[in-house]
Amino acid sequence: LAAAFVVWLVVRDGGEPESQPAPSAGNVAVEASVQDLRDLSAAIGRPVYWAGPRRGTRYELRQTADGRTYVRYLPRSVAIGDPRPAFLTIGTYRVAGAYAITRAAGRHPDATTLRIRNGGIAIVNRTRPSNVYLAYPGSDRQVEVFHPSPAEARRLVTSNRIRPVR
Repeated sequence: LAAAFVVWLVVRDGGEPESQPAPSAGNVAVEASVQDLRDLSAAIGRPVYWAGPRRGTRYELRQTADGRTYVRYLPRSVAIGDPRPAFLTIGTYRVAGAYAITRAAGRHPDATTLRIRNGGIAIVNRTRPSNVYLAYPGSDRQVEVFHPSPAEARRLVTSNRIRPVR
């Protein structure tokens, strides 16, 4: 059932991008520095993915009660917690069998599969082209890249810009 749910998340249509969770207790957005992102990754003992540093932005961090992490890139003029799904967001999810599940989602008729570095796979569904999901063999992490521009979301993934914070 869990695998079917994750596949459904990848291929479903409608609704807000998965990378924009509704605020709730334990799901509060905070401003984070690069060091804060590194410290979080070390503290939780697993990678937190991002798109690297970007000038003129600040990083918004959310960690949900179920362990999902979201790094959102905000222009300095935008408040932390802004509800608009209008900014680059990288979500990192713990998913048992993430690679196999992501690969299976790529078999959906509306999906396109992209090969990425290190044997990784990325999936784009034409009903949600601004959301690209990726996973690597042997990893229990699925990563979601949301960008309001579908072309930019794909470019970030295929240019290997999405990586763990180090």
